[in-house]
Amino acid sequence: MAGEFSNPARKRLLNEIANKGEIFDVNWLIGKFTEHYPDIFFHGRIINFLEKKINELEENHHGAKSGKNLSEYFVNPLIQPLGATMEFDEERLRTVIKTRRYPFSELLVISKRHRKLILSGDPGTGKTGAMAKLTIDRYQDAYKELIKKPGISDKKVTIPLFMHARELLKSHSVDGLLATYFESEETKNRFKIDLLIIDGLDEIQSNSRSNVIDKLDEFSEEMGCAYILTTRKIDLVNTLPEKYAKYELLPFEFRQALKLVNKLIKDKKVLAVMRESLEKIQAQVLFAPLSLMLLIELVEDVKEHEEIPASVTELYDRFFDMILGREDRKKGIEILFEYHIKKKFLGELAYHEFWEKNRLEIPKADFQTFLNSYSEKYPLISGDLNGFVKELERAGVLNLREEIIFKHRSFLDYFAAYHVHEIRADIADLNDLVVNTYFDDIWGEVAFFYIGLRREITQDLLEKIYSYSGDNPTIALCKLLGGRLMQAGWHSTAQQYAYCIKEAINYVPRVHKHFHELITSSDSNVPGIVSDFVTFSLTNLSFNSAFLANHVKDVLKNLVNSESKDDVYKAVALLWSVRRFLNPEDVKENIDKILEKSNSLQDDTEQARTLLLLTLIEGDNETRKRIERQTKRLARKSSKVFKALLPVKRKGFR
Repeated sequence: MAGEFSNPARKRLLNEIANKGEIFDVNWLIGKFTEHYPDIFFHGRIINFLEKKINELEENHHGAKSGKNLSEYFVNPLIQPLGATMEFDEERLRTVIKTRRYPFSELLVISKRHRKLILSGDPGTGKTGAMAKLTIDRYQDAYKELIKKPGISDKKVTIPLFMHARELLKSHSVDGLLATYFESEETKNRFKIDLLIIDGLDEIQSNSRSNVIDKLDEFSEEMGCAYILTTRKIDLVNTLPEKYAKYELLPFEFRQALKLVNKLIKDKKVLAVMRESLEKIQAQVLFAPLSLMLLIELVEDVKEHEEIPASVTELYDRFFDMILGREDRKKGIEILFEYHIKKKFLGELAYHEFWEKNRLEIPKADFQTFLNSYSEKYPLISGDLNGFVKELERAGVLNLREEIIFKHRSFLDYFAAYHVHEIRADIADLNDLVVNTYFDDIWGEVAFFYIGLRREITQDLLEKIYSYSGDNPTIALCKLLGGRLMQAGWHSTAQQYAYCIKEAINYVPRVHKHFHELITSSDSNVPGIVSDFVTFSLTNLSFNSAFLANHVKDVLKNLVNSESKDDVYKAVALLWSVRRFLNPEDVKENIDKILEKSNSLQDDTEQARTLLLLTLIEGDNETRKRIERQTKRLARKSSKVFKALLPVKRKGFR
């Protein structure tokens, strides 16, 4: 026996054990292990490193306050290529569209085929959490490999390296990067990096993003590894290097959302309320992990709310009221400062120190200066600044380290918008400010949240948005996404809904033209129809909402009855977005009218594109046969147009 034993314990052990034995102290034990099994201590340092990294990733997420690790409630999302896989059956002249979706767990396999991979997603869809879970799984595999193999091996254990884009930007060399990450030379020499995972390209200044990509290329080449880079979906307009394989992280489907809810809620009554809430809002709010977790906290902690938020902004509004202490008083929890005091402080901080100065993180010294200045301006917090800061930390909105950041990028956007909303009466050119913000590639979401806080959007503001000048493709994209603004400003008039939808849909051809030129100007063999899929996915983001459905139907009716040939493509795009809100008879009627108009299109490519896209919209057998007949006629007339739009059929592949 070996260990730390008191003298009485030694005597009892020696006298009472059935078989005589020997007792040694801990130093004897360490000496013997050092002599015979030195790898115990060496692996110990390695294992400690892995455990530390795993714990950091498990605990650094939104659900940590519930006492759960990320792995306990993680639900595997789906990913899909940016575009769709298509097959063209030449004999039957029928197009089969296969938009294959993959479990996120297959991303590792995909990254081995594509050494440079970009994963995009809308805000809050869980890009960071998904990449953290991927890293955790790999680290746990490395842990198992180490403890299964006794003795010191020269073979290095392969693991990924996961960090934020801003951390990569600060690294000047591979050696410096690895030294910072591994903390010791012994640990660094035991591992080999086979994958760089860089998160949050969209969360750094736009003029620094190319530096991140260049540095990532340089470092990955020197390390001989693949890399995955994450960014917001909307930023793909400005970040579409041909070298990337591009995949999209999809919001949860209803079944996945329920699975997450079941993992996080144990109270059956609360679970029933949550299920009912999800059913009510599934047409209005994307089932992104962040939105779902905010809603769970609202349903669990604010049970007296009989209604649920009508939009993402309202969801955030109630959530911040809750975590900043509005409900704590009712529960008898002592707080030093009212929730609205903290909310106003965060609004001014986001507006003056981040938004006005165009930065996404600030030095701690700047934060302290702002805090002192704010306390002089508002004496309510000057009595206990430490207590005020502690309550902000407890709320989990800010990350108060050497560089101060908002814990989620959307939190920063919300609070900047909140301050604009609070001081809107004092802003002389308010609409101009909102418009310029909307078209800013970093701060565009601030305008979205501002309109959400107003619950409405004025006619003057809409007209300024659609009269905004510039030929930048991003501007056209923002105008196409005007439907999102109407979703946020849901309490607007019917006139404003109609105006916005009519104006927004006019930008579908321009956005399509931009993506089509990107594809055709590259050396890749990307099928031409992919530009339509990208365009339609953005159209879907803009108009696929229950708030807009009836107004979209009216605009669609005008488009399908229009005499203008230019309205055919717009009608197909709008029908694609609103089809789930239409009954089968309405779908058939709209397809029939579009088919009739497509016959008058003089451009065979445009007609072929229209026919191919209509095959993706659900219709009855009669409608499908009609589409097929028109497709055959066009193929006999001009077979080349389909070959230009569809993938080349490769020999030897099914």
